[in-house]
Amino acid sequence: MDISFFLKKIDFESGVTVSVNHLCRCLDDENIKYEIIYYENDEDLYEKAIQCTSKCINLQVPSFGDEVLKKILKVKDNVVISIHSTLCNLQVEEGSLGRLLEMGNSDYQNLRFTCPAQCECDGLNALVKREYLYLPNTFSYPCDDIVIAEKTKEKRTLNRTLKISLVCAYRPLKNMITQVAAVIMLAKEYDLELHLFDSNFQSPVYKDILAMAKYNNLKIVMHPQMKNFDCFQEIADFDLGLQVSLSETFSYVAFEHMIQGIPVVGSDSVRFSSEIVTYSDVNEICRGMKKILENDDIYEKYRKEARIKALEVQKQNNKDAVNTIRKMICCP
Repeated sequence: MDISFFLKKIDFESGVTVSVNHLCRCLDDENIKYEIIYYENDEDLYEKAIQCTSKCINLQVPSFGDEVLKKILKVKDNVVISIHSTLCNLQVEEGSLGRLLEMGNSDYQNLRFTCPAQCECDGLNALVKREYLYLPNTFSYPCDDIVIAEKTKEKRTLNRTLKISLVCAYRPLKNMITQVAAVIMLAKEYDLELHLFDSNFQSPVYKDILAMAKYNNLKIVMHPQMKNFDCFQEIADFDLGLQVSLSETFSYVAFEHMIQGIPVVGSDSVRFSSEIVTYSDVNEICRGMKKILENDDIYEKYRKEARIKALEVQKQNNKDAVNTIRKMICCP
């Protein structure tokens, strides 16, 4: 076996799980042998790690204790920890950055890391001795031009209720409050509804968004939680996506919109967005949406360009990811 991906077993489909599954589908075409191993706890991780005979042990996110990592590093020659956070995110995740700094400045020559954003790798490599490799997010759901064309027939005219989506976790760094305020401004000129995914955990952000909608008569459509592929199919019905977040390593959501020909207004953390706006400027976010929705012809242009951009990103990310996996397989 070339590489073993270790993931902590959880009872829902996380972004990390989606990322690993997409990556594995890319490896299928490259004759790279892999396996996915789920572990229950630190003891289970250690037992499965020492039994593993792959050339590379890839621990997806540091959801384990420091002591078990040290034990694994003493018996395995090639261990790579994959993180999925930015420096911006890490500074508000208590203890996370400190752990990464300690691990990254250890004397274990057999330890490396990956991150799905090149600029984050550059920043982290300036802070630690152990190497960070750029392992971009990949994508592999079937997405045919003919199918997309069929789904977008009804989107040829903007003279209808528009479906604006804001699909993400209800966390402050996702910047949802500012984006909802921009949608409320836009709703004064356009017939629209805001589409969100529901959450079992009704955080302050979640409650504030509902209050904002209530006080301003904004139409909201709440979608139930679902698996990633079902979510991807649901996205196909939207007209415009918002991902004006404070920090991202990639943004699967923005990509999943754009590869289906749905324009996205994003922050400069999502550099392939149809329109890039300042995350703190509600007027600019509103103008970004209006620019895309100015008329039917302009919208159609943005729709086609979104698909082209996403395909280019997919091609480059898949190529870069496979190259990095090959580096991971080789001992440091």
